[in-house]
Amino acid sequence: MLSPAVRETVEAIVRAVGAGDDILIDRLLTRFTDLADFNALIHLRTRLHSTLRATRGLRPNTTLPFAPGGRSALRAAGYAGVLGWQADSLVEG
Repeated sequence: MLSPAVRETVEAIVRAVGAGDDILIDRLLTRFTDLADFNALIHLRTRLHSTLRATRGLRPNTTLPFAPGGRSALRAAGYAGVLGWQADSLVEG
């Protein structure tokens, strides 16, 4: 059972990713690390995967959305594919 704090943080992360707000994503992920266990990580991955696929038709493990006119720091640094691959390995392996 996930705590309300974990659920609220996950939903805030999903909204921030959808908006391409890298600064807010960083802050929320920092908060999330204090709350997260394995089940919370899987819940975050599932929410991101389903939300991004439904709203943008993208697979989160290949492309991260970014704000119009902006550029995601994760994408620019080449971490998008690595983060997605790591998340997939948690579920598969």
